[in-house]
Amino acid sequence: MPVELKFTLTNEDYIAAVLYYHKKINSGKRIYVICYVWLVFFYILLCGLSYHDGDNQLALVFGLLAVAFALGGPFAFRWFIARSLRRAAMSLGDKNITGPVTLILGDETLTHSNEAGRSEIRWDKVIGFDETPDYLFILVTSASAALIPRRIFDRAEEYAAVREFVKAKVPAPRPTA
Repeated sequence: MPVELKFTLTNEDYIAAVLYYHKKINSGKRIYVICYVWLVFFYILLCGLSYHDGDNQLALVFGLLAVAFALGGPFAFRWFIARSLRRAAMSLGDKNITGPVTLILGDETLTHSNEAGRSEIRWDKVIGFDETPDYLFILVTSASAALIPRRIFDRAEEYAAVREFVKAKVPAPRPTA
């Protein structure tokens, strides 16, 4: 018995999907180390040098900057990525990503339709599924997914039924290191 879901994907959904994949492939960890961790060490070094030279006020400033970057770095990084994605999505106005979507969860296939066209994949070719507090991701390939926002369901039971249907059709994703 096919399940048809009609909803609108927003820029926020697009950003959530990109951030999900960003986290899944661990690219964020490398960039974070390059962009933020070295700044913390740099400010600690400046703090030590300032303290050694007897400039306690400057040492305090550099020490506070090191703490601010250490504690706020992950949040600032996520905010920066989300802001950049939002700007890109708004400037491109890409109807292939956002807009009305129809997902048909059939017995044998998953069908995705939007303004750009229609695609269909057999369930046995889907590589897995994953979920976050706001989304259910049906992982079509290692770089693409069908995205189902939880907000489209009026009741938690409706979401749970769709989740259980998907869970029965595809394997759970393998844990990533």
